[in-house]
Amino acid sequence: MEEAAGDQFSQVYSLNESKEDNRDVSLASVGLLLPCEIFFEILSWLPVKNLVRCKCVCKQWYKLIEDRTFIVKHLSRTKAVTVYFEDKVESLDVDGTIVQEKFKIMSMFAGLIVEKGKTSSKYRLRNFTTQEILYLPNPHEDTYIISSHYNLSGEIKLVSVYGDENINSSEGFALEGFEVLNLDRR
Repeated sequence: MEEAAGDQFSQVYSLNESKEDNRDVSLASVGLLLPCEIFFEILSWLPVKNLVRCKCVCKQWYKLIEDRTFIVKHLSRTKAVTVYFEDKVESLDVDGTIVQEKFKIMSMFAGLIVEKGKTSSKYRLRNFTTQEILYLPNPHEDTYIISSHYNLSGEIKLVSVYGDENINSSEGFALEGFEVLNLDRR
């Protein structure tokens, strides 16, 4: 089998050599000959910024990079980095004036950041590398904490716990309920 692949490579290379314009072997023709496992291994070491570009090479690379197994492998090789930044979101008020909303980081997990508006109860999920932002539905108005969970199947759960801080209890917080938001990482 390996010998047949080598013969195909030689044939493709010799066909390209015989052309008058002396083109090199195209990446696409070589890509057909290399096993997917090799691409998987090479791409899993690249920084996310480069992976975003690689998704545009072909459908096979796009599917490979979006695959949950690949994402888990890539995350296992990624160094943990703590990043702090403030983001301003501009929106128009009813009278047309620009209102800037600042967000603060609540938690980080699996390459994603949960942020809360400093002046509102808006929450959002940010992929820091790709700069994609997903605004989350407004949680219960008395939300005390939002917790996040990510499992290897790619499912993300955000749990908001709400209650009344004013009620006298031994812990200073009386739990009234919780809401769970399920997201798929795709």
